[in-house]
Amino acid sequence: RRTIGLVGALRAVLDRVLPARVGTGSGPAASGPTLGSLVRARMGRRVLDRLVRPVVAGVHAADPDDLAVDAVAPGLTAALAAHGSLGSAVGHLHALAPAGSAVAGLDGGMHVLVDALVADLEHRGVAVRTGMQLVAVRRVDAGPDAGAPAAFEVTVAPVPGAGPIAVVVGRTVGRTVARAEAPAPLLVRADRLVLATPEGAGLLHAVIPGLGELHPDPGADVVLVTLVLDAPALDAAPRGTGVLVAPGVHRVRAKALTHATAKWAWLARDAGPGRHVVRLSYGVAGSPAVGSYATPEGTEPADPRALGDGALTALALRDASTLLGVALSPAQVVASARVAWSQALPRLSASHSTMVARVRLAVAGVPGLAVCGAWVAGNGLASVVPDARRAAEDLLHEGRDGAPSAR
Repeated sequence: RRTIGLVGALRAVLDRVLPARVGTGSGPAASGPTLGSLVRARMGRRVLDRLVRPVVAGVHAADPDDLAVDAVAPGLTAALAAHGSLGSAVGHLHALAPAGSAVAGLDGGMHVLVDALVADLEHRGVAVRTGMQLVAVRRVDAGPDAGAPAAFEVTVAPVPGAGPIAVVVGRTVGRTVARAEAPAPLLVRADRLVLATPEGAGLLHAVIPGLGELHPDPGADVVLVTLVLDAPALDAAPRGTGVLVAPGVHRVRAKALTHATAKWAWLARDAGPGRHVVRLSYGVAGSPAVGSYATPEGTEPADPRALGDGALTALALRDASTLLGVALSPAQVVASARVAWSQALPRLSASHSTMVARVRLAVAGVPGLAVCGAWVAGNGLASVVPDARRAAEDLLHEGRDGAPSAR
């Protein structure tokens, strides 16, 4: 109630008495509700603007009015129909989730998982090539071997402009790992192909005519800024593990802040007393890419991606001070790093869901071909990992039976 006020709370209570069909867009001509339209219809604008919109911006880098309910919250409309209210439906789905599943991590960071996967693959004789991008795919005949299936010919090339990677490890900060020299373009031939890239649909036009015109909803580009701070005032974790920022808060340009040393015990132990790691996230679909913002030093571009490293670090430090309620100075910054993710979070709109359905249907008819990744499964490991496992199982099942999987 403190966040949405008495008026907002009273409006939200109406969700309990409204017919279950309200907000679902049910009817013969309906295309399905967006998350924003559903929450607005059932619980009102204050719940949408002050509670839902900041969370969606932080998780999906999108506006809830652009996201299809069934894409971002599978099972929610069915639970609403079964339980009669949005609040009850959310409670039901929350109760089904395993305890502690909302937030989880690995000691040492997620790179530990990547390192383990790479080590396992290399142990099995798999060549892992980084700094490469897929540029072409085509289907080729198997050749003179009777009964052999057709194969895929894949062209990969170095990613242009790949630079050094700045890393922060505990109290050893500012260390830079140079990216390995990118190899020359490479032609790979294989009897099975799994595409996990956002532009996978467009690259399949030579294999499946008609898919070249399909492209995932690109979503927003995201910039992450990590600050390592000598700031004993943060030992008390004044904002807990982090903050989500509602749209329209003009004093802060970050969409979210994670107090990493408050969130992950292993990182706090590694950093030591008084040293803290905070990460700020910038970039939401629809945010201004042109124009300027006023700063204490003058003006700067509205798009954080256009800022140099120094200006972006200064912006992140100002935002962190505001969000944490603690005065932080440049002298306290031990190290900083920026990571830019281009279109890393596809916007799960109704049109995107339709595109994914068309791609999956077309791919299912091509032996040896599968797709996976956030662009088809949805954002987050909880969506990506089970979908990738199913794709792998389908290919193995197909290999045993000699025909495309019907699953």
